[in-house]
Amino acid sequence: MRPPSRMDETPSSAMRRHSRNPSSTNRTIPRVLLTSRLAAGDKSELANGNWLHLGNGLYTEPLPADPRRPWLRERHFFLSELRVLAQRTTGDPIVIAGEAAACIWGADLLKMPEHIDYYQSGGATARAVLNYAHRLHPRRHKSLGIPGAHVCEVDGVYVTDRLRTALDVGRWSNTERAVVAISSLMRQLIDSDDWWDRRSAGLLRKDEARIKEQIIGTLDGAGTKAGLARARRRVVCSSALCDSAGESRLWWILQLFGFPLPEQQHLIVTEEGLRFADFAWPQWKRIVEFDGMEKLQQAGGKEGLEQLFAREDALRRAGWQVMHVRWRDLSDPHSLARRLHRFLSPEASVRIRVRNELL
Repeated sequence: MRPPSRMDETPSSAMRRHSRNPSSTNRTIPRVLLTSRLAAGDKSELANGNWLHLGNGLYTEPLPADPRRPWLRERHFFLSELRVLAQRTTGDPIVIAGEAAACIWGADLLKMPEHIDYYQSGGATARAVLNYAHRLHPRRHKSLGIPGAHVCEVDGVYVTDRLRTALDVGRWSNTERAVVAISSLMRQLIDSDDWWDRRSAGLLRKDEARIKEQIIGTLDGAGTKAGLARARRRVVCSSALCDSAGESRLWWILQLFGFPLPEQQHLIVTEEGLRFADFAWPQWKRIVEFDGMEKLQQAGGKEGLEQLFAREDALRRAGWQVMHVRWRDLSDPHSLARRLHRFLSPEASVRIRVRNELL
């Protein structure tokens, strides 16, 4: 339990406290320059082409190229726009929330948000601030209504903490996007230093249950009733045991179409050693594996691919049947559901039915 003084803290006092004790987080949000206010050194950097044009006199610091992760560029520009909003909004300080906050925390997102959700107790709306040809639409939530303990400072920008961010994503985003973001936030809340050891010991499920209780526990101090039932449902549907956004989407699809829920990160003993399955139905000896770009890149060259093939051969010799799902399969959930049905139905009495409450 948090100390009473922290629980009773107001958002404004939390902001002052964080100002006195700046976050130790490394730079997460890019710097932004306004050409009308450039220092001499900045002008030199700009002239050398070392800054990226953000729009109408705004520039953001450069981003190292990473051909394996092209989406980083879009995230970089989005975070730059968050800084513009945070620094140039008049009136009371704003607190970034929802999927925008999840982006600051580095959580998986299905796509970059179309809106910037933020809390502000008073002051001018931020819409006029973002008139630099920005494509995003700020959505202001006037009543902060959250304890100061759930407000953090990340690289000079106020943001809801991971627990409150997960709650707000559950309130405002659609179910698929919410499951992806909340699952990632919960995964971050599990100590990453011993994540693999805890997986081997079968403790991740207990960790996940504890974190879900913490997120749902923030409902009592949400300051509003709007969307809380929806948020609770989406938190329950999310899973910290999903390794990636793709696995989270697949987890959502399995629930959406009413499939019997599999065991996640299921430990299997094979002649090649211990193996973990993404989604397993031990009673039917069925495994569904999500093959994301990261897994394929880790496989790398010939040796990595041989290890993947050896892993699957060992599973098959142990009596398991394996189905692979890739990113392109997730773009058509109905087609994927039919394929999953064919894979599972020989052993299980599975009837596809869409759960409308998860749409």
